[in-house]
Amino acid sequence: MNNPQQLLDQASARQLATLFACGDEPLSAAAGAAADRLAAVLNAIDEPPLTALLQHSSARTLADALLSPQTNLATLTAIKDYAKHGRANIGHALHGDAGAALYFLAIAAALVHHGATITTRSAREQQQGFAWAARLVCEPHLAQLLNQAAATTTPAPFDVPIQPITPTEQQHLRPSWLPLLAYVRDLHRRSVHPAQPPLPEPWEDIGPGYCYGPAFGHWDIVHAMLDQVDLAPAHVARQLRNNFANQQPDGYLPGSIWMRREPLPWQSPTEFAKRFNTNAGHPPVWPVAVDAYFARTQDEALLSKALAVAERQIGWFDRERRVGPAYFYSDILNRRWESGADESVRFEDAPREAAIGFDATCHVYLLMDAAARWAQQLGAVDLGLRQRADALAAFVQRELFSPATNFFHDHWAMHDPARRRLCFEGFWPLVVGVATPAQAAALIDQHLLNPREFLTAHPLPSVALTDPAFELRMWRGPVWNSITYWVALGCTRYGRHDAALTLLERALDSSAAVFAHTNAIFEFYHPHAGDPLKCQRKPHTPHNTPCRDYLGHNPLWAMARLYAAAKTKTAAS
Repeated sequence: MNNPQQLLDQASARQLATLFACGDEPLSAAAGAAADRLAAVLNAIDEPPLTALLQHSSARTLADALLSPQTNLATLTAIKDYAKHGRANIGHALHGDAGAALYFLAIAAALVHHGATITTRSAREQQQGFAWAARLVCEPHLAQLLNQAAATTTPAPFDVPIQPITPTEQQHLRPSWLPLLAYVRDLHRRSVHPAQPPLPEPWEDIGPGYCYGPAFGHWDIVHAMLDQVDLAPAHVARQLRNNFANQQPDGYLPGSIWMRREPLPWQSPTEFAKRFNTNAGHPPVWPVAVDAYFARTQDEALLSKALAVAERQIGWFDRERRVGPAYFYSDILNRRWESGADESVRFEDAPREAAIGFDATCHVYLLMDAAARWAQQLGAVDLGLRQRADALAAFVQRELFSPATNFFHDHWAMHDPARRRLCFEGFWPLVVGVATPAQAAALIDQHLLNPREFLTAHPLPSVALTDPAFELRMWRGPVWNSITYWVALGCTRYGRHDAALTLLERALDSSAAVFAHTNAIFEFYHPHAGDPLKCQRKPHTPHNTPCRDYLGHNPLWAMARLYAAAKTKTAAS
């Protein structure tokens, strides 16, 4: 292998990653050992102050740059800083992210090329590190395999093509957003894996930086689908079918599907064997992705499948999550966080028994409304879902809106002011369209656009600034871009394109500024546009900062497209 550059050009990232991770050993055994050796290489680099940030998001482009004679120690040091979390992240990259594997292969090749210029901490470390890097690039058996792959490779059918930003997109989007959007587009591509049980088709994970990954599903995959429906509709259809494939006979749709090789601390043996929790679902917002996909493709076969899945899931909610005329999430009972808002302040004072939650009720309304519309589209019987959805909307308007606060609250807090919280969930009636026009106006003008509550430098905080429970901790104050997207979408539903523009512009500006300094996206962000790593995740766990390169809550392309559409609507009016 005298020309690694040629090899990188010819071999697909996925094949190259698999081959270099395996060599002539089984993948499961080789990947961990390779991670150890690669960590030794990275740990051998001194850490002077970083003088350069990584400027290349594409794995292939990064490989090109690292193999260039102009690559300097500062760039390699920046890479060392990126990978300093050690074996866990590197091992995950080797196991589950072909793009990241190529990324680290490029590092090793660059170390070989620039070995003479790198100061190491000890001769032993230098010998170990460069011996492995040399084996990686020059080992004869591996070279033979790689050269065979380079001669026969074709693009993997599950790879999502990288498409350039179009002139039309450039016209509507701020130039400062484009590097961030290009990075996200490439990150989606690098997060796709080949089919493996229990997912029958190639699947996209939550993102290479997720601390418990690789994983599929929950509402994270909905956000990923909304981000890509205009770019890769066939890929979106595969993710929908993957999601549907794991519906259980009783109608239950799992939350996260964990694709790890070892169980998580909270998983029972049964759950690990199935790869998903058996008693915690997720917010059923997936119909929004189906609607977006159908608008793009008019695929009635998939719409018919979605209708059947929705009807069964409604049956499951009726049996398992219904209390009186409305619904709840099991978080108030078992803290399994099927609501998606782990450790939300809403649940601290919640009763430890079934009680109506406005988020679950709004989400089931969305599910019923979608099923009724799809049945009409397909000429099928809607099983009375239109009437049920309308009745549920009337209940939310009448019983879960407080004139005293002009905000929506859980049923258990409606008559107990001490339990009321100003949380992002109060905007779900706006998002799904059950708020009356007057209620929507109050939500937007008195709360959403109030800089003392939700209109922060990076909107919208998960808890209002004025709420005594606000803190810079997961779902207690920080910002999830996915929630900003949902609420902006709700604003457009009520014709408030001005409010949507304000939210989206601030969120995209702040996300782009963070990206310019870190070359990463984050699971959640600082509401005052500060350093995301100043926010806590879960202090009682080893993972107490937001995950880097977490795609599941960053539908940044969907946000940008919604911004462009709102801009057009505002200009027309």
